[in-house]
Amino acid sequence: MEIDFIGVRNANLEDVIYEAAFFAKKNLFPRHKNVCVTFKLMRKLRANEGIHGDCMDEEDRDFTVRLDIAQSEYELISTVLHEFVHIKQYVTKQMKQEWARDVFYEKVLYPIDMKYDDRPWEIEAQSLENSLIELYYK
Repeated sequence: MEIDFIGVRNANLEDVIYEAAFFAKKNLFPRHKNVCVTFKLMRKLRANEGIHGDCMDEEDRDFTVRLDIAQSEYELISTVLHEFVHIKQYVTKQMKQEWARDVFYEKVLYPIDMKYDDRPWEIEAQSLENSLIELYYK
């Protein structure tokens, strides 16, 4: 897996993110190779957009993960693990977003504007994030 960082530079945060990312990959999709993740480290992502982070499939196993750097280390790790569940969903073709507003998840078409807590890909991401964070700190 290749990891790059853009945006606000902080060597300590980058080390934390790097370690969490490799942990997540090893536990979620260990056999998949040639995955490239660019972390875009941002200030005020939560204040401006109401999110800790998000994941964009740039195609060909290239992903951009935006992260709000104003999180505690625990929250940052948890957010990385959550976003890596989405990377797993894309890499394994469990999820596919072909149009700007719709998502295929488990071969069912969902509108992207459905309530966040009802999105099945978010339900899975939250569940796996909780399991992974517990395992990470053991």
